[in-house]
Amino acid sequence: MSQSQQVPEAPLLRATATPPGRPLARIDEHRVCATPKCQTRLSAYNRDERCWQHEPVHRYTLTVHSGR
Repeated sequence: MSQSQQVPEAPLLRATATPPGRPLARIDEHRVCATPKCQTRLSAYNRDERCWQHEPVHRYTLTVHSGR
């Protein structure tokens, strides 16, 4: 972008706090990926048996809630 071009002003965005919900489920034991020779330690919040690199490809569903 050259100096003579101006960036248009962005609309004002405001952050709002999310209401407290139910806590995420945790698995407190130390686990590693189930794929042989992979020593990746899994997150306490990862319910799967494999790390992200070895997880089979599957479809994710994104849920978007309207403002009001």
